[in-house]
Amino acid sequence: MRPLVGILGAQMNHADNQFIDSHFEYVQNVNIAAIEAAGGLPLVLPIAQADVEELASEYVSQISAVFLIGGEDSDPNLYHEQPTPLLGEIDQQRDRFELAVYQQARQQHKPILGICRGMQLINIAEGGSLYQDVTLAQIDKPLKHDQQPTSVMAETHQIKIKAGSWLQPLLGTTHQVNSVHHQMIHQLAPALEAVASSPDGVVEAIVSRDHEVYGVQFHPEWLTQSDKSMQQIFNWFVDYVQKSIANGERMFKQA
Repeated sequence: MRPLVGILGAQMNHADNQFIDSHFEYVQNVNIAAIEAAGGLPLVLPIAQADVEELASEYVSQISAVFLIGGEDSDPNLYHEQPTPLLGEIDQQRDRFELAVYQQARQQHKPILGICRGMQLINIAEGGSLYQDVTLAQIDKPLKHDQQPTSVMAETHQIKIKAGSWLQPLLGTTHQVNSVHHQMIHQLAPALEAVASSPDGVVEAIVSRDHEVYGVQFHPEWLTQSDKSMQQIFNWFVDYVQKSIANGERMFKQA
């Protein structure tokens, strides 16, 4: 049986005309396709409108793993900062629900994978912080981390991956990745370890020191067709989830 992977999506308000205000929740198809191709059963979790903690607990109890995808900026108040002029759009309702789901997944020992915003949210949930824009880090010789208008399906810069980490068998010790973010990890939470970085020092992948939590800053879901090794990230994650179910216990091993 395929493991059930809960995907947390985004929401959007769209006014069709002056009388109708439509509210949408969505997940980009590439996220669903990557989980399906890996042998998982993707389930989109709607953002709770009320009873957030209760619904988060119930959702997590029904799924085998959590997939936190990309999206808008996280509320800087979550890491005790005020918004700067460089902050993009935020969704406090989404933040609150995703944090509740994350905490429940940890408590219920469900594996978690975060991509881009998802990785950043993991760092926030564990007590870390972000730079609200990469320019605020005052990096010497910075790379272009938001590659737009170049296609998100292009691999534009290299990352260096820690030998022996969970990511190294999948991508090697160096690999080209895409880059579509303007925020970055500032203070890495003590519970997390950086296992990949870009040449200018931006954290590109993480692992938890004591839970089944993994994250990448780049977007492998957009690269699965052009770079087959990127699909291996999802294959590895779903396989990990499947084995943890079969064993009926936590399989966590820091890597």
